[in-house]
Amino acid sequence: MLLPGAIGLFAASAAFHYVALALVVPAALAAFWVGYLRHRALPPAVLGCIGAGCLAAALLPGMAEGAETWATVTGSLFLIAGHLLNWRLRRHAA
Repeated sequence: MLLPGAIGLFAASAAFHYVALALVVPAALAAFWVGYLRHRALPPAVLGCIGAGCLAAALLPGMAEGAETWATVTGSLFLIAGHLLNWRLRRHAA
């Protein structure tokens, strides 16, 4: 019974964002690298790096809460765009 509450507290904590970043960045970089090896197009990787950079910037000390939210949302959208483009290019490179 306590597990959902504990998970909710963890998801609301600052530690969650660091753990999420530590999981997202290596997975995204691996996906973009594999995609690049297949289709040889840089734009997906560039979008992904911008997205990862925005996510990392959101965790900088002293960042205002509103700016942190915008950086996180912007970074997430860049990552999504990079993954969609990567997926599309990989499908057509077969």
